[in-house]
Order: sequence, then structure tokens, then C-alpha cells
Amino acid sequence: MPGGFGDALKAVQSMPGISPMYQMYTGASFQSAIQTFAQATNPDKPDKPNGEKGFLVMRGAGARANQFYFNGLPMSYPFHADGLTSVINNNAIRSLELYSGSYSARYGFATGGIINIEGFQKRDSNLSVAHLNAFLTDVYTYRNITKDLNVSVSGKKYYPNIVFGRVPNLIPAETFLADYNDYQARIGWDISENHSLSFQTFGAKDKRYPFKELSQYNPKETAQSFANPPSDADAARLDRIFRTDGIQHIWKPKSSITNTFNVSRNYFNEVTENGLDMLVLDITKIGYPPSLYKRVQTIQNEYFNDLRQIENVSEVELLKRNWKIVFGGQYREVDTGYKGKVSQIDLDPTYNFIHQQLLNSSDVKSVLEGDSVRTRQIGTFFENRFKFYDFNLNLGVRREYYDKSRE
Repeated sequence: MPGGFGDALKAVQSMPGISPMYQMYTGASFQSAIQTFAQATNPDKPDKPNGEKGFLVMRGAGARANQFYFNGLPMSYPFHADGLTSVINNNAIRSLELYSGSYSARYGFATGGIINIEGFQKRDSNLSVAHLNAFLTDVYTYRNITKDLNVSVSGKKYYPNIVFGRVPNLIPAETFLADYNDYQARIGWDISENHSLSFQTFGAKDKRYPFKELSQYNPKETAQSFANPPSDADAARLDRIFRTDGIQHIWKPKSSITNTFNVSRNYFNEVTENGLDMLVLDITKIGYPPSLYKRVQTIQNEYFNDLRQIENVSEVELLKRNWKIVFGGQYREVDTGYKGKVSQIDLDPTYNFIHQQLLNSSDVKSVLEGDSVRTRQIGTFFENRFKFYDFNLNLGVRREYYDKSRE
């Protein structure tokens, strides 16, 4: 697939109806609430602070309208912060299902598209692969411990900050760099001819920060940045993680019947920050490194999404290769919330008026106080799947129920 650069998941960005939208970490309502004076704001952005992960727009739906799965378990986002690599090791991917619309009734809680990645349940032989590149290293290993027990581990690490840091003056000091890693681990156990059990965990961590902080500038860099406010790109700072842990049981009493039971937890946490800089009018208060601007305050926001899910899916093949019925459902509980905090503030009396104007604002107060909500979600489905040669017809029905804060 052109444009994948050896990354199977990244190839979906080349498919019709899909547009990658790389996250710039600006414009969420949190930033809009605290940005004042000369800083740009957009109050029309989504009302969930930092909730727009911004990686894919599928058939025109918003990025939050999509759902991502790995081995049937929820995945928070498919690509790292720079959009260049996926969060799943390429060797861990056996197949990939992409639905930009008209997806199976099994998948719910989404109005956009579905990406379902399936890994290897079992391999005939052991395999170990490692790739060492200038900025990225990834490894994958699979081992058959016994004929009924296997283990696979994989991951990658991106480190341009280390490489570029070896060459003086190669990268402009204010450049923002991505620093990320991910991992996947699975233990598969064939308990008997009819039962199999697997334990899985996977996740990713993304950080974006300046190549150099202002305090690390050399004299030349300090002179070049003398008239630039440090907050120009502050909203690009990021610290974000997700992790999914799950257990999967597969029961196959006969060749035509399969039942899959999943229990999982998917946790997502994101911290962003924004600052306010003011022009220094009193020359005696210019600090070091010297700058015409002074940081007055810095505010951080932490957003989290904690998803716990139980899923059961049954498949019954009525006519071999031609007719199959699939039915089941999901039970979810989702805790979502955010909370802001003032992580730095200049107590110079000169800025008291500025602090009062910002911190006494009702919008900013609500952000600093934070908020959270628990939602219960129940979905059930039934589907007829017909296949005649290369023609597929899926007739399904799905019902979803939302209970917000159990009201």
C-alpha cells in the first residue's frame, strides 16, 4: 500500500474517505477558556477539554466518532503524536478491518468509522525481529513455550531528541519534538480442544516538548529569541498515555459454533499546558536569559477517560461458507473528567490585575474546579451474514442504551 512506509496501520490514511488530522493541541475549550489578551482563541471548538485526539476523520465524522480495537479490545488512538507511526508493532498485525461506514452491528458507540486490528493467535514457529533506525527502534518476538502455550512481546521507541542533541546547532532551539514509545504483550493458552484463554496488555506514551527550554539557550539562541514570547507554541506541550488490559476466552464446542468473551479496561490520560506572557516594561526586571517577555502564569489541564467493558459475541455457521448468524452485546462503564491547576504564577504585584481578570473568570474557575461524569452503556446486536462467492450481504440490528450518571 503506497504511503505506508512499511507500517501496515498507517496505510489506512491512503484509503478513500479517510483524512489524517494531526493534533496541534490547540483550540480545545480548556485553552479557549484561559487564553486572553493577545492570544488566539476559538470558542467554537468541542466542549470536551483535550478530548479531540485528532488523528483520523472518516467519512466526514469527527475524530471522536471513531472506534479503534486491537484483538477485540478497545484502543484509545491508532497513531503517535507526530502521525508518522502507529501504536501497534507491524509484526504483531495479522489482519486489518477498516470500515469508514456500514460496519458490522457488533461495533457500536460510534458514528464515524471502525478500525479493528487482529494479531496472531498462534504461529507455527518462533520469530524474532528487530529494526534499528536513526530515530526509531522496534522489536518483536514470539515464542511457543509448549504446543499449547505461547508468548509474544513487541514495542518501539522513538528518540530524535537524543540523536539531534549530539549535533550542536542542528535543530532550532524552539523546535518541538515528539518522544514516544509503545508496547504489546500477549500470553495465549489452549486449555483444551474447545477452550482457549489469552491475557493481553498494550499501550502507548507520547510526549511533546521544546528541543531546549529557555534556560538552556546559548547566547546566540537567547539573542534570537529576545523578542519572541515563550508561549507562542506552548499549547504544543503534551504528556499523554493509554493502556489496555484484557482477558479473552474463546469457546468452540464444534466447528460451526464459536463464542468469544472479553473483559477489558482501557485507560487514557492527557496533560496539556498553556501559559500567559507579558511584555516587560521595567528594564530592571529583565531576568536571565534576557527576554522582552516574562512568564506570568502557567496553567495545566489533565483529562482522563477510563473505560471498563465486558463483551460476549457468539457466531453460528448455519450453511458452511454461505450463512452465519452473529449475536451478542457489550456492557460499558466510562468515567470521564478533567481538572485544571495553576502550575506557575508570578507573584509580582504588578500582575495582580492580570491574575484577577483571568482567575476570577467564571469559565476559568469551572475549568480549574474540574468536572467528571460516569456513563453506563449497554449494547446488544443480532446479525445475519450471507456470502455468495465475492458478494457479501450483512443484515443486522443493534440497540444501544445510555445511562448518564445513573439518572
